[in-house]
Amino acid sequence: MAVYQQTLGTWNRGAREYPGHKVVETLGGEPYQQLFVDMTCLEEYRMFSVEEHRLEDYKQTRTGTVEESCLQQWSNGTSAEVLKGGRLASLRGKGIAVHVGSQPPSDENTWTLPVKLISRHSAYFKTACLWNATGTISLPEQDPIVFSLFVEWMYYTAYDACTLGTSISIHARCWVLADYLLCNEFKTYAMSRLFKDHVDQTTVFGNAAVNYADVEYVCSFTAPDSKLREFYLDFAVDHFANAKMLRGTTAEWDEIFQNHPQARSRLLENMRSPWMAYTNDMGYYLEANEFKVDSCLRMDAGLAGLSIAENKTDIATAEHTSNNELSQSTEGFQSSSNAPAFVPNPPPKSHAELVHNANWFVFERKRNQQ
Repeated sequence: MAVYQQTLGTWNRGAREYPGHKVVETLGGEPYQQLFVDMTCLEEYRMFSVEEHRLEDYKQTRTGTVEESCLQQWSNGTSAEVLKGGRLASLRGKGIAVHVGSQPPSDENTWTLPVKLISRHSAYFKTACLWNATGTISLPEQDPIVFSLFVEWMYYTAYDACTLGTSISIHARCWVLADYLLCNEFKTYAMSRLFKDHVDQTTVFGNAAVNYADVEYVCSFTAPDSKLREFYLDFAVDHFANAKMLRGTTAEWDEIFQNHPQARSRLLENMRSPWMAYTNDMGYYLEANEFKVDSCLRMDAGLAGLSIAENKTDIATAEHTSNNELSQSTEGFQSSSNAPAFVPNPPPKSHAELVHNANWFVFERKRNQQ
């Protein structure tokens, strides 16, 4: 009997091994054999089926309720630090409702999420929560299914998309959502899943093919200089002659390359020099903390709003202090309760105001740097 350190989960971590075995059966008069894969599990889970193992693993690894882990943290005296900081701190405080999609709010398209959590992961949400006064954020143009994967990723640093049978790559759609929400970490994760499917897959089934619809979607919903678009076009150039890796008619792909002259030029070069490869390593397609095109506008607008809100807070504090001093100095003439209260102006709401504030903020920032 081998001895292992017990951790979260039920299988491949335990203390007793059950060797694989062969089963020989007869089909159509011909014998054939099946080899069952070896599996290692804890003694208490010996009689579990595969589905029961998966369910129990999900409960333990996703909720983190294993008593041994908690007791070890408390015994090491680190419980106070765990409670004060880290991921747990993002779950404290007030929450806000996020309604996704064009359908009326319901349990299927509305999430109540901690403000600290979504503000930590998304600069878009950070700004939206700062300006929000209704307790609800609406994303009418986004897909609830894709957003649910973003929520799952925020809580568990991963998402399970195996059961989602969508025509467009779900990982590409997650990348586009991450770009909208200004969340580079989620974009990085979505790109890693794309690479796993199309580039790094080493199963007997080979790499997953890229569909014409995926590239058309990406070219329609990303900026011209986005890394996601560049990855798909590079992949299309490298595998254009392989119908198993690139699905779609010649006319459909011709339309794509007609609209992207640089990719078309690379395709012609690849035909003359087939040993050339344009698809880079995954690190090349990971965007730095710089947002482009419309993302840059949203970020600058957000910074402008943050600066305006901070300035208004300072002004409100100063005027409140002045009002108190004035009330105290004129106590003989009027009651301090009659002192005028400071009411800040509402934050800008229209797109024109956002653009104006963004331009003003960028101008002020550049002038201060000089």
